[in-house]
Amino acid sequence: MEQPRLDFGAEVTPTPPLPKAPATDVPSDEAERAFSRDPRNHVVLEASAGTGKTKVLVDRYVNLIEAGVDPRNILAITFTRKAAAEMRDRVLSTIRERVTGPDQTAGAKALRAQWAIIKDRAADINISTIDAFCFGLLREFPLEADVDPAFEIADETEVPRFRAEAIELTLAACREALVSDERVRLLLAFKGPNQLRKALDRLLDSRHVALDAVRAYVARQGGARSVDEACRAFVDALARALKGAPDLSALLQRGPSLSERYGRLAADLHAVSRGTFPVESPSDVRRLQRAVEWYFLTQKKEPRKRLLDEAARGFEVAADKSPHAAAVSAVAPDIAIALDGLSRAVNVILSQGLERVLEVAVGQFDAIMAEHSVLDFPAMLARAVQLLGRQEEFARSRLKLQTRYHHLLVDEFQDTSEAQWQLVELLTRAWSEGEGAADAVIPPSIFIVGDRKQSIYRFRYADVTLMDAAARFIEGLAPGRRVRSAIQQSFRSVPELLGFVNQVATEMRSQETIPERFDYRDLDQFPIGALPPGALRDGRPVLGLAVGPTIELTANAVATEVQRLLEAKTPVRDREGTRDIRPDDIAILFRSRAAHRYYEEALEARRVKTYVYKGLGFFESPEVQDLHVLLRYLARPEDNLRAAAFLRSRFIRLSDAALVKLAPGLAASLRAPQFDVAAAGLGEFDTALLTRARASASGWLEAADRVSPAELVDRILDETSYTYELHGARLAQARENVKKVRS
Repeated sequence: MEQPRLDFGAEVTPTPPLPKAPATDVPSDEAERAFSRDPRNHVVLEASAGTGKTKVLVDRYVNLIEAGVDPRNILAITFTRKAAAEMRDRVLSTIRERVTGPDQTAGAKALRAQWAIIKDRAADINISTIDAFCFGLLREFPLEADVDPAFEIADETEVPRFRAEAIELTLAACREALVSDERVRLLLAFKGPNQLRKALDRLLDSRHVALDAVRAYVARQGGARSVDEACRAFVDALARALKGAPDLSALLQRGPSLSERYGRLAADLHAVSRGTFPVESPSDVRRLQRAVEWYFLTQKKEPRKRLLDEAARGFEVAADKSPHAAAVSAVAPDIAIALDGLSRAVNVILSQGLERVLEVAVGQFDAIMAEHSVLDFPAMLARAVQLLGRQEEFARSRLKLQTRYHHLLVDEFQDTSEAQWQLVELLTRAWSEGEGAADAVIPPSIFIVGDRKQSIYRFRYADVTLMDAAARFIEGLAPGRRVRSAIQQSFRSVPELLGFVNQVATEMRSQETIPERFDYRDLDQFPIGALPPGALRDGRPVLGLAVGPTIELTANAVATEVQRLLEAKTPVRDREGTRDIRPDDIAILFRSRAAHRYYEEALEARRVKTYVYKGLGFFESPEVQDLHVLLRYLARPEDNLRAAAFLRSRFIRLSDAALVKLAPGLAASLRAPQFDVAAAGLGEFDTALLTRARASASGWLEAADRVSPAELVDRILDETSYTYELHGARLAQARENVKKVRS
């Protein structure tokens, strides 16, 4: 579809507002919307931002009820609790509008009749998150899923503690395996316990994905399967490189003899060329590797074309320099290949060691979780997938699931991970086999909707390529029938801004070899029609640039524009109609967390209220740091560093001078019964603060095992009058941050 190109950089003269085209209630892509709303169709819907995809999903849900489908047979899934609650409200409000409205069509009458039957079961209209669905599934079939029937969701404060415990048990097992397993020995030698501890903490957090990824990597790799084999292969490759050198004598006998380091390297290379180098000694091979890298590769790991400065100054015979340099340049590419081979072989062995260690860590972590009868969200998803994959083993449970869910609706599909899609696929697999839902009023159906352009959760293992994979699977459920659809008309933005998006996005290109590459296709284009010169709206540009040499000046320029918009009472439109602009109609997005403070200050100087949304700068805010310090101290009160941070926080506000006098026994100053505050030599004010802190901390620590973290935080906030600390221009923001931590 050819779209008009826009010259947003051209000099333009403001023109009077153009007459608006007559409004129409029928979108230009109504045929696609009607296809997607029809519950008789399987649908994979691509819907750009602002095109009304949620309305399509809600209408399809209501149409299912209108067709006589019981809400208990509909499973609608989205990705956040907020989105699920909003979607359910919209389903119920749409039903009420249709039931109480004047429409006398057959569909409206059918919906009224159906609603009369189910209105007392409105709770059955359930829009669920995947996490909530998995929790309910496992609670219903605990024996089949091999979980404790009374399991609970692990508290967010417990999971890090369980991981830490699992990691320590794993490292203890690694130390026992040092003698018998060279892979683990090499891993610990290369990474060390501290680095390995940090790596395991990250991997355990995503263990169900990470372990499979490590296993897949190890399976794909060839090459050496032992340290000895890797060492021999490397020395053999070096020997071949030396044998192919145009002038071996210039390389080994006419080098910079004044350099002791080169002298040791030359002796090792002589031994390699004669086949006498001790390949059975990994430490000697490691030493040789470092020396060869130093002499033949640059800091960027590229073959040298000129000598090291140290080597260039080390020639006793000046005439030897030129032939030696030529010999180094000639052999360096082959030596680089040998080094790369060793690196690859070592990485394979390290990966094998990591696979082994991670398997132990996952086992330890799962055992600890089972001991406490809790599951975290990744574990619930993995158990639910395993359960559905084993339905053949449980005839009664299988029948219950197949006769329950006849229709699936999945929102925000671009954020779906491989495991989440596997869950949906297993729920629908029986349909293709002609099983389940034999008494359904209409055939089973699946509807998924997403927008590839909004896929931003790859760090949570979302896989945008699943959109195409899902389409292929769903096409297999109904061979020969169309399932793909797309809606493009935006109700959120003006055509002039949509034209800018079309033009910029069309020019964006990704590498063809990347499976998830970005490609702005025809179905992504917003239909906009002809636009005026300069893409003006009501005589003004829809896009502007605020550019400054510093972030402060840029923030001030943006704040000035925001102030202009507010003072001019710029009209905005929402679902209720047109009204004057408010501060909460304006959003500022940042590339870095450090930037938002400049914008907050610039806007507050102009008396414009601000709110930092979705945690931008959240962890850097003083109140969140204070609460983080508090929780860390309560989790490990014997730790002197944590005690120091707690005493210095705004909960206590002990002075730096007092901390110096109490060090290093800071934890004891808060807990030890025999500690004498009066004898600590503190000032009067610090003495009073520490005395009160000791009295309070003992009660908090006793309560830590008896009440929930949220209740304990509430108690501490109240007893310390911490809300007094939340004052000034950031009061509203600080209160919201405290509420977020507490929840």
